[in-house]
Amino acid sequence: MNTHMHLLNFPDANQFLNRAQHYLEAREAVNSLMLGTCLRLAYHPERITETPYFATVEKGVLVHLAAMLTPPFNLVLASHQYEGDSSLQLVIDDLLAQNWSVPGITAPKSLARSFAQIWSAKNGCRYDLEMAQRIYECRGVIPPLNVPGSLRPATIDDIELVTNWFYAFWEETFPTQRFNTEEVLELARNRINDGDIYLWHHDLPVSMAAKTRPTINGISINFVYTPHPFRNNGYATACVAKLTQTLFSSGYKFCALYTDLANPTSNSIYKKIGYNPIQDVTSYLFDYDTKKLTD
Repeated sequence: MNTHMHLLNFPDANQFLNRAQHYLEAREAVNSLMLGTCLRLAYHPERITETPYFATVEKGVLVHLAAMLTPPFNLVLASHQYEGDSSLQLVIDDLLAQNWSVPGITAPKSLARSFAQIWSAKNGCRYDLEMAQRIYECRGVIPPLNVPGSLRPATIDDIELVTNWFYAFWEETFPTQRFNTEEVLELARNRINDGDIYLWHHDLPVSMAAKTRPTINGISINFVYTPHPFRNNGYATACVAKLTQTLFSSGYKFCALYTDLANPTSNSIYKKIGYNPIQDVTSYLFDYDTKKLTD
């Protein structure tokens, strides 16, 4: 059998999925970020503002690693059996040959670290930890008790609130990311019109969560946010639990979400409502202005 390792590029999400979807679906929840993003890009090509990057590294006829970059976000890598740096070298050489700007890397822990080290050495730049994360999967909800309020979909009347909460979420979670007002407003409008945003309502909206990136069997939850005056009341826990149950009732078999490992509270509450850890991932950002390698 030919085991020569080689890289293939794909011009769009559809052609990438034709090659990589089966590979990604073998670990559907773990790969939900890449898989769900690609499915969304395939379904909504009109929302693509900058051309994405898609590639696979293959051994013979088998996919060994998948890569996706959707500006302005990090490069995302997926590999079920990461065996060393040769596959990463192919991706790095390809990115450099095509003059891609890579702000950072998000991948399973060891894969992300290896990429960051090689990319930094190639570019003479520094890499810094953006976030250590954990992917959780839920296949059965444990409802929290005695949390007042109820879940409702956000409507276009909530667009100012949702836009403001999107900003606040990013400022807390990804302080290095910057989005202009029109981009965030357009995102909020699209997500509300798509029926993705849900609010926990207790006399007034007190918490938010969103469904995102549906795949063949599952869907993810993100934008979990509670403003400071409403925290420590169980609202986010109840919001995520009820949204998860709502998604199960609509036919999804699992829900996935990412947490910040530096936030023990969120990791604890998700476990209490039925989410189980399945994979650790790490994000690094590249500092091209500082010529020093660091952890």
